[in-house]
Amino acid sequence: WNMVTCSFDVNSRQRVLYVNGVQQCSDNPTSVLSSVNSWPLYIGGASCCNSYQGSMDDVRVYSRALSASEVSAVYTTRGGDYVKELYRSDAVFWLPFDDDNAYQY
Repeated sequence: WNMVTCSFDVNSRQRVLYVNGVQQCSDNPTSVLSSVNSWPLYIGGASCCNSYQGSMDDVRVYSRALSASEVSAVYTTRGGDYVKELYRSDAVFWLPFDDDNAYQY
């Protein structure tokens, strides 16, 4: 399995992409969506095209940008106590795909 993480810091406007806990690239986009809008969040595709072809597991949305060390810890613990604490403290949405439930915090 592979863990892909995208982190966006609203204050610094920095977007970072990680694969398996290791930073691959970063940028500072000039145009970003507002943090408050009525647009739907699409995971694995868009409303019109380019849907992801594959399997997904354990989708999470946090209320803040995770640091590089937090992303690495999530990858290395693979669901350990550290990740469970992050769920409780900063998770906004968690879709574990372990059952039929989505959890909103």
